[in-house]
Amino acid sequence: ARIRKITPDGIISTVAGAATPGFSGDGGPATQAQFNFGFADWGSLALDPQGNLYVADYANYRIRRIDGRTGIITTVFGPWQFRVAAVATDAAGNIYFQGNYERIVKLSPGGQILASYGNGKYPGFSEDGTPIADVFLFWLVGLAIDPAGNVVYASNGRVRRLNLTTGLLETLAGMYPRIIGENGPAIATVLGGGGDLAFLPTGELLIGDGGRLRRIDGSGSIATFADGDGAYVDSKVSVVGSIGFDAVKPDRAGNIYIADAHNVFQLDTEGTVHLVAGRFNECGLSGDGGIATNAQVCQPWDVALDG
Repeated sequence: ARIRKITPDGIISTVAGAATPGFSGDGGPATQAQFNFGFADWGSLALDPQGNLYVADYANYRIRRIDGRTGIITTVFGPWQFRVAAVATDAAGNIYFQGNYERIVKLSPGGQILASYGNGKYPGFSEDGTPIADVFLFWLVGLAIDPAGNVVYASNGRVRRLNLTTGLLETLAGMYPRIIGENGPAIATVLGGGGDLAFLPTGELLIGDGGRLRRIDGSGSIATFADGDGAYVDSKVSVVGSIGFDAVKPDRAGNIYIADAHNVFQLDTEGTVHLVAGRFNECGLSGDGGIATNAQVCQPWDVALDG
């Protein structure tokens, strides 16, 4: 709940923050203020050319500024209707932040909205060359503005740039959701891990590899068997979203039952995904005695099949 500074000669001091998370202190010394960064680091600090420090006060829905000369803290933007994260500044002192995981917002130094980037939707993945207005922006963990004023961000295993000259999305580093050796010899691939293992009736090995289900055949070659990113779930529930492969259990007919953080699904032999249990992407407890697809479940990390 503090922001601290380390000088070049190794001296540490508190710049802002009281002892506990919360919200207080606007108009007074930043060292007596409270913030609430939530549960993780979303790239919450940025300095402007004048030495003012900006804070993405995530759970208080605000961008706050600590005056570099006086040490006084104020709210420069908010409270907003969404959480704010991943703050950055440019050479002109404009402020950028991620709003509600879905877009990047540009503010003037005074806190007025100047521009917004991204399509405002999630989940999803955008290929290089996508127009900036159509780009999916989700779970940014870093944000910076390059010398030309383009927006650079880190998300989902890539560093990407919104090129304001061309108006298109570019990748600077990384290759997610692609994987080195995605198809070919299994020993030449990279596995993200975090999923289950199971054998198909054919003897092929299934590997839950993050957002993919991958298959190793009898010759030792690996290939993507199913991609959970943007997976379509049947018209019974009419939703689109990503599916993880935390648990993978095939039946004798070759249908595959899958558990992720919020649901249980069936992937049938035709490649269609069906919801078996849980309301899509809702984590909770409800629905005992009723239809399983109307109930809530939470973190069903495994599944099993009876006779």
